[in-house]
Amino acid sequence: MTRSPLKPHQKKLLRKVESRVCLKRKERDGDKDDESDKRPSKLLHSIPLDLEVEIMTRLPVKSLMRSRCVSKTWSSIIRSQGFVDAYYAMSSSTTRSRFTVAFSNSVFVKGDAQRLFIFSSSSLAANLHMTIPSLSLSHVSDCPSVHGFVGCCYGFQFTICNPSTGQVVSLPCKGNRTSLGYDPVDGQFKALSLVPTPVRGYHICVVHEVIKLGGGGGGESRNMVTSPPYSPLTNRLCINGFIYFGAWAPRPRMNPVIVCFDVRHEKISFIKMPKDVLSYSVLIEYKGKLASVVRHQPLSFRSFDLWILEDVKKGVWSKQTFDLPCDLVNMTSPGTNKAGEIIFAPTKLSHGAQPFYIFYYNTQTKDLRRVRIHGIADDEGFRRRYGLVSDCNVSVSPEHVEMNSTGFSAYLETESTKELDTGVRNKRKKKKMSSSSMALRDMQRDLEAKANDLAKIQKEIAKNHQLRKKYTIQLGENELVLKRIIHELDLLEDDANVYKLIGPVLVKQDLAEANANVRKRMEYISAELKRIDATLQDNEGQQNSKREALQQRLQSIQAGKAKA
Repeated sequence: MTRSPLKPHQKKLLRKVESRVCLKRKERDGDKDDESDKRPSKLLHSIPLDLEVEIMTRLPVKSLMRSRCVSKTWSSIIRSQGFVDAYYAMSSSTTRSRFTVAFSNSVFVKGDAQRLFIFSSSSLAANLHMTIPSLSLSHVSDCPSVHGFVGCCYGFQFTICNPSTGQVVSLPCKGNRTSLGYDPVDGQFKALSLVPTPVRGYHICVVHEVIKLGGGGGGESRNMVTSPPYSPLTNRLCINGFIYFGAWAPRPRMNPVIVCFDVRHEKISFIKMPKDVLSYSVLIEYKGKLASVVRHQPLSFRSFDLWILEDVKKGVWSKQTFDLPCDLVNMTSPGTNKAGEIIFAPTKLSHGAQPFYIFYYNTQTKDLRRVRIHGIADDEGFRRRYGLVSDCNVSVSPEHVEMNSTGFSAYLETESTKELDTGVRNKRKKKKMSSSSMALRDMQRDLEAKANDLAKIQKEIAKNHQLRKKYTIQLGENELVLKRIIHELDLLEDDANVYKLIGPVLVKQDLAEANANVRKRMEYISAELKRIDATLQDNEGQQNSKREALQQRLQSIQAGKAKA
């Protein structure tokens, strides 16, 4: 029986049914493929968003910056103010304290040769994060860390950087005393610059330039704020949205005050303080409050007073006196750690490659401990490379927190891009030259490292030769003693007693025991001589190999210079 052909409306209905069946089959097969697909992109989309944010808050800053390229969603999350606050809270809640150490190569170095080095550490070894050219650190300036950013004032130039990301921007200021502040309510950075103005023949600061950073779509805005005249004296410190520094208020008479700048409302007020607080004082943050460490002597910390501002509105201060177990000379107090210990740090680097120490003083137990921080200009090669000689000023900032980029950091990125755009032509012209120069510089650094290794081996060889000479002399002396003892034993009878005059007393001697002791000593010296000979043979082999490597590197440098 033959089937009759389908009518047009039946064909149309059949096509609809077939299309629906195929669509359901594709959806079913697609679900199976998604379940079996293990690609990172598929797995990433299967992770809940709140879990992604939790993972990102635990990443290091550099990894977080690279993660912005994962997707637009991640980039917007990382740049959001809410995520930045959460990341800062996570970083600051860690039990281990992180601090920064900044120093310049020398106050006598001028121009492009000047460099500011910024190290960061949370352990006993510091890492070099940034090297900023054409910037120095004077004896009256410091580089405090404010909400993850480091600000340094040098003349009428104020430089701000993020050590975690390497972003840097320089701001021209009307004043030569500029400090960085942060408003935690609005998440806003501002710089306060004190403009010197002549009044009655004296230069005192009555006008302030307030620079709002990252505001207005990533740019900057400036505002002028005035206050009654005063003369600044101490370091500047930002605590919970307020910038503090000590000063003398000349009206109606010379009164010591703490100048308080409200970062959010851009208002200046004065806090009364005792006269003793300003003499040889350093402002620090102590257990969340403003405090002043006042030395009893101008250049040392053998004893000091700790003044704590208990009530800001009423200007109530409390005082404690402490005596240190030793005299700390040429040091300052940058603040405290999370345990509440007062930190004492050097104000200058040592003249040679000496260890860098930081002291911690516990006000409860009265204990003072010394901690060495490795990597802070304690290598002779590092000092020669960057010209670290005398008068290298140091600034230590405790409780540094690694900070993610947002708002102000975006402003840093914009300014860095502008600087790159303005110098792109010069960079294109010098591209080949810079690449060859960098290669030669790397080879020269490698040559210095190999030369240092060779010098260490040669020093160890000389030391072992001296030690071998010493043991050889001792072995000869013991051989003479042994011969004398054997000769005396041959002359004596079996029942004879031997006495030795030690001072005014005769002491009975056992020559047989002395003979055994001398032989043991000679065996020990002989074993040491064998060990030293083996070490010398090994050292001489290392010396030859390092000498060959040094010669090869020197030939490579000469060939590179000939090509250049």
